[in-house]
Amino acid sequence: MKNFLKSMMFALLGIFALASCEDVPAPYPIPSAGGNGIVTTGDGSFENPYTVEDALALINGGAIPSGEVYVKGIIVQLGDDDGKDMPGNSFKNATYFISDNGSTDTKFEIYRGKGLGGEDITTADYLKIGDEVIVYGTLVLFHSTPEMTQGSILVKLNEQEVKPVDLGDPILTVNLMKGQGSWTTLDKGTFTGVWYNSSQYGMVATGYKNNQNNAAESWLISPEIDLTKASEVKMMLNEAINKIDADNGGSVESQMTVWATTNDGTTWNQVTASVRPAGNSWNFQEDEFDLSAYDGKKIKLGFKYLSTTSYTGTWEIKGLNLYGKGEASIEGGTDTPTGDATGSGTASDPYNVAAALGVCQGLQESTSASASYTSDEVYVKGRVSEIGKLGTSGGLIYYISDDGTTSNQLEIYYGNYLNGAAFTSADQLTVGDEVVVNGKLKNYKGTYEFDSGSKIVSLNGETSGGDEGGGDEGGDDISTDPVDGITITYSQIASGGYGSVSLATNGYGSQAIATESTWYTFAVNKVGFTGCKICVATASNGGVIQMQGNASDASKQGFITNVTPFKPISTIKVTCRTTTSNQYAPDFHLYAGTATHPTGTAIAKPDSEPVTSGDFKIYTYTFDLSNGNYSYFTVANDTQGALYVDEIAVTTK
Repeated sequence: MKNFLKSMMFALLGIFALASCEDVPAPYPIPSAGGNGIVTTGDGSFENPYTVEDALALINGGAIPSGEVYVKGIIVQLGDDDGKDMPGNSFKNATYFISDNGSTDTKFEIYRGKGLGGEDITTADYLKIGDEVIVYGTLVLFHSTPEMTQGSILVKLNEQEVKPVDLGDPILTVNLMKGQGSWTTLDKGTFTGVWYNSSQYGMVATGYKNNQNNAAESWLISPEIDLTKASEVKMMLNEAINKIDADNGGSVESQMTVWATTNDGTTWNQVTASVRPAGNSWNFQEDEFDLSAYDGKKIKLGFKYLSTTSYTGTWEIKGLNLYGKGEASIEGGTDTPTGDATGSGTASDPYNVAAALGVCQGLQESTSASASYTSDEVYVKGRVSEIGKLGTSGGLIYYISDDGTTSNQLEIYYGNYLNGAAFTSADQLTVGDEVVVNGKLKNYKGTYEFDSGSKIVSLNGETSGGDEGGGDEGGDDISTDPVDGITITYSQIASGGYGSVSLATNGYGSQAIATESTWYTFAVNKVGFTGCKICVATASNGGVIQMQGNASDASKQGFITNVTPFKPISTIKVTCRTTTSNQYAPDFHLYAGTATHPTGTAIAKPDSEPVTSGDFKIYTYTFDLSNGNYSYFTVANDTQGALYVDEIAVTTK
């Protein structure tokens, strides 16, 4: 873990969110402060903080600093523009605005910041208009709004000041993302299995299972930690806490506590931190616990989780650092290896999960909505260890590991089934199934996973038939006879290409509506399609199929149409998405006919109520074609703005 400045009361918390509603947005550079020719009066340090003008120039100029910085100013507004998040709210933080000169003409938002040194803001008069402050936190551009994101702390409030201190190098580091190792769990109630290990989040505890709250008391207990040669010991715990239900009596202070014992658990004594997470975010922060009472002793640490049938919560611990003088050690070592990495990532020699996690670890961790990907698709073999959520578009979240346990898992984020087909039920996979998965690995904000759209190519030895449904089928294998209905996903569109035209990401290349030879051709299960002015969307827009749109210029109106005829079509379901910040629903037309690429009178577009899934709103439009005798269709974006397509499902009579 990096050695960086930590205050004795500091809680560091960072979020970076970036969304775009451009048709084909240009790359957004994020160099270090001072890039792009931007000149600032401060350098972002405690001694020479940025001004508000500096912070706005860096954010708006695309030169956002990569870490936490200091910004000074005068408070000119309390609460957000709707009067929310005022000082004294139940989350014990506050949103406020600062400026350089006390005027509201050029103000800068501090979103849900903490108080002096990271303490809670518990009273309405904690902050006042006109207060002079220095704030420490992360600069972001959130949905086009420049701000310092949630988790910032005040280091100066008028004449009060908390100057950060350098704790030096850690004398002991424990990484719980590499496995549970010799750490033990102890369930003291009838509800068990509270704690489990995740290669992305470390040790995780929750009492919420089977769609209900469960009463639980469960402990995570460390091996013996030897502090006989250490003094002035402090622990920085890397933790995240979410889903605290304060309305029903839940709280971080009562549900997630830290204890120490010198007699192997006969007696436990609680250790506390001045700052803990608010309990409403998945973002990790480092919280300081004073262990100096145990200088010169051997101890075990206990992390006690409580939940009831009225409230639960989730506690995630990535690891910890001990700071102080002297030496410290832990029985069994500081982390548990993931096992030997094997494989080369090819179809004939897939990575094992340990190797895949190593590949992800080597990718640059993203701090924005755009993740760091492997440049090529790879193959990974493992056993299903956990099954998660089935998405509305047929993608399934599940996890694999080398031994089928929940230790050292790799997340498969909304992956597809055999042949790249959509999942129809989460029951199509069972814990313990052996799979080979094909797709791109990524490091999304420290989470190691397969990107959405991966596919299973082998399930318990049953294969997908090589590249069936993909680009190697070629045009010669496309059916010319009428076929039954089919569902095509965005990943199948991207991977099923044949011919000389390929899909790029975030750009349409040489595709031209007027030149058919530049159109993209693809096949899914021998059903042929073609399209133009389409590409793969950026991760911030879901990584799905992006289709250019324009209401008046036909040269910019993207489309997808079938070249293999269907048996008479009954319905066509088009699933699209937008970012949650986008207030507009997708707009496009669907045409049907008896020859390929029909245009003319559009089929009536039904209404669709969006379903929120993560950072996106999912819209599903089911067109009724049962009154006609149609064999072909066209999805045409002859309206304004880009269209983001998850899947197209065709049913026949």
